[in-house]
Amino acid sequence: MKKFYIFGACALVLSLIIYAAVMKSQSAQAAKLNAARMDSSIEITANPSETPPASPSATPETTLDASAVPKPAPKASRSPKASASAAPKSSTSSAPKSVSRGSTLASKIIATAKSCLGVPYVWGGTSPKGFDCSGFVQYVFSRHGISLSRTASDQYNAGISVSKSSLKAGDLVFFETYKSGASHVGIYLGGSQFIHASSGAEKVMVSNLTSSYYTSHYIGARRVIN
Repeated sequence: MKKFYIFGACALVLSLIIYAAVMKSQSAQAAKLNAARMDSSIEITANPSETPPASPSATPETTLDASAVPKPAPKASRSPKASASAAPKSSTSSAPKSVSRGSTLASKIIATAKSCLGVPYVWGGTSPKGFDCSGFVQYVFSRHGISLSRTASDQYNAGISVSKSSLKAGDLVFFETYKSGASHVGIYLGGSQFIHASSGAEKVMVSNLTSSYYTSHYIGARRVIN
């Protein structure tokens, strides 16, 4: 019985010794681990440059896909401008001008008369080879369907009388020259001018009614264009 107690006491002491050894060993390991952790922390703090930089690929870049970005809506096409030729212009020539027969015929008569400028004066002449004053007037009007007498005195009785202030292009103007009564005739052009076959100048020419000679010899005018 005594031996049993001795053996139990020895076993208990041995257990305590083993337990103490194990605890000491574990404390030593824990101390080493804490020391290692502290060393590691000190190294990290002392050498911050050794901390690996964040990889640029760690944060995914936002790549703009051209096809993903909505395109701006296309501008509304402007309505085409109205072409100037789209709407027909009002043609002033589409409707006949209101021109009297007299003014139209007068312009034609004047054109014919001017075409004879420079034709020589010939006493009794009635053609473009040579004219006298009444022969020239007779020829010009006959080209436009108006028949006049051969002499200036007879032509002075044609048409209607008009005053000098009322003269119009195409009227006949008369002068008393080498004999009493109408002895010279010409065609009024307007602007105080008239065209005639002049014996003095020996050709068809344009003269002015306001000249002293023709002013003093003027006797009247006749209108033969209706």
